[in-house]
Amino acid sequence: MATGIFELGIIIIIAAMLGIIARALKQPIILAYILTGALIGLLGFFNLGDREIFQIFSELGIMFLLFLIGLEIDYASLRSVGRISIIVGLG
Repeated sequence: MATGIFELGIIIIIAAMLGIIARALKQPIILAYILTGALIGLLGFFNLGDREIFQIFSELGIMFLLFLIGLEIDYASLRSVGRISIIVGLG
């Protein structure tokens, strides 16, 4: 368990450092998080043999991403194109 906590700490540190770099370069922070995921994959932090942990983290990531997208939605503009979107979606 100690190695799992250590790996998680390193991942958080990498994400924070890349987030600072992305902010300094005036880039979206999500790019830093995607790059962090790519680095984690290359370095092999999460062993794919432990699929349950991998599944939990992937579902948490998707939930957080959908939550952030929900916070960014402008409902006034969504309402203005709502009828057209429904027609295109169903048509």
